[in-house]
Amino acid sequence: MNWAPPEYVRKAAAAAIENVETNHYSVTKGRQRLRNALSKWFSPSFGREIDPNTEIVVTAGANEGITFSARVLYRVPDP
Repeated sequence: MNWAPPEYVRKAAAAAIENVETNHYSVTKGRQRLRNALSKWFSPSFGREIDPNTEIVVTAGANEGITFSARVLYRVPDP
């Protein structure tokens, strides 16, 4: 069962490889367009406008999200 992927899959893969935006990490806070969409989606649930620039951060994965959450919630005690 050694079938080649369909032509449209090969073309899409080649286009993705050639696209500069897919060959690096995204911006640290997440793409503005995504944060705006998340704000629009979640604002009604919270009953207020969520600021996509100060209240939404898109992480690169679960570990990063958990680490950021822990750093925000945990305060190092004074010596």
